[in-house]
This record gives sequence, structure tokens and C-alpha cells, in this order.
Amino acid sequence: MSVLDLHFRQQVEELFDTYAPNFEEELAALGYDVPAIVEAELLAERAPAKDLSRTLAVDLGCGTGWAGARLRPHCAGRLIGCDLSKGILREARAKGVFDALEQMDAVAFLHRRDANSADLIVATDVLVYMRGLEDLMREAARALAPAGLFAFSTENATLAETGGLPPAGAGWIERPSERIAHAPEYLEWAVKRAGLRVARVRDCMVRRDGKAGEIHGKVFIAVKPTDAEAAAATKEAAAAAPAPAAPGEADAPHATRALLYQIVETPRLPSNLL
Repeated sequence: MSVLDLHFRQQVEELFDTYAPNFEEELAALGYDVPAIVEAELLAERAPAKDLSRTLAVDLGCGTGWAGARLRPHCAGRLIGCDLSKGILREARAKGVFDALEQMDAVAFLHRRDANSADLIVATDVLVYMRGLEDLMREAARALAPAGLFAFSTENATLAETGGLPPAGAGWIERPSERIAHAPEYLEWAVKRAGLRVARVRDCMVRRDGKAGEIHGKVFIAVKPTDAEAAAATKEAAAAAPAPAAPGEADAPHATRALLYQIVETPRLPSNLL
């Protein structure tokens, strides 16, 4: 983690420690209701099943438990969460919806989970405090069990204003609000690169921001392929790949070009020297 990342993390921690006592009232005043949208999209993806999680649900950047309170009735197993702010976690514990809470950043928290252990991971209003998402997606994919879901919300940016996809561009941009907006193309790229699949995307109003008005974003539902789906995808990719050249064929064009070069370019002796 760079010095810049550490500084940004400290800023986020201090900000939410300050807001902790009135956190939900402040968000409600901004028209924020992303947890309700995430809940609806997850239920639609899992339908007709009523449980969103049967083993382990993980709420990243859980805040005071706004999303956790909506998830709890749909979780047959454990529900755990993490956040950077001690003050925020104090409020979350008071809600009594989590089985365990830790003060930790999202990537580190996922890294400590066993591989294939979670069937649901949620991150509402979290990615707006994260720049590059490759590490997050990689750890989410590792922690998710096959068929597990990763739901997250974002704020919109165009691919052009982010400079394009990595490595040419960043895929994200920091707004004057000091929140990070990600290009949808970058999010899809990061999801696919981690071995996940985008199952659902919903446009939504994330919040209102003074003179800027309504801030729009998206809710993504990504899914980890089952073993059978992963095997089928590998087989399909292999079938689509060009057939390898037969022994000796790959060198034939080069040999032909070399022979032609010799025929055309080899100098002839003057006739008076023959």
C-alpha cells in the first residue's frame, strides 16, 4: 500500500468517525437508499429462493448496518462485516444484526476469509472510496464459493474521462466531492479479469449532492461460475482457439521467404570474370 493510499484511508476513517452518531440521518437526507436496491436485485437474481445466503454473508464497509439490517432476514448462515471507522462499528454493534465485526479495510478483510467460504459479498457505497479495483475483485472471487454473488454499487464515469481501460488508462476518476467514480466498462473488465461474471446491472440514483444535483450510478451483481460452468467455458475457449500448426508448417513460410531472398538478392559475377 502506497503512502497516498494510506493517507486516503486515514481520511476516510476520520470522516466516518465524525459522522458516526448521525450517519444514517445524513445519508437519508441525501436521498440515499442503495441497500434497498441491492436487496431487490439480489432477490431477483436468487429467485425463487428466499435465502440470499445459506453459509456466510460478508458486508464490506458495513457502516452502521443499514445494508446488514436488510440482509439479515435473508441470511440463514452467519453475517459478518468490516469497516475502517471505530465510531461507525460502535453504531453497527448496537443494531445487533451482525455475528462478527472487525475494523479493517475491505481487501484485507476478504484476504482473511477462507477460499470458497462465502456465498454472498456486499459492498454498498464502498467502491466510491476505492481507486483501482483489481485487488478487491481478485479477493472477492477467491473468497466466494461457486455460484456465490458479489453485489456492489458505484458512481458513474465515462470511459473517456477516466483515460480508458488499464494499462492505458485508470478506469476511474476522483470527483471534486473526493469520491471515486468508475467507468462501467472498467467494472466489467475488472469483474471478468477476476474470473467472475456480470449477472445484473441496474441504473440508479445514488444520492443528491448540493448544486451537483442527483448523482447517478449502478448496482452490479456478479456471480462466481460453478465448477461445471468454469469447465464448459474452458472447453469453449479451447474449441475457439486456432488449431496448432503441424510440425514443420510453422517454419515453412520463413524458409520460403529465405530462399526467395537468396534467389533475388544473391549478386551475380560480371561476365568478364566467368
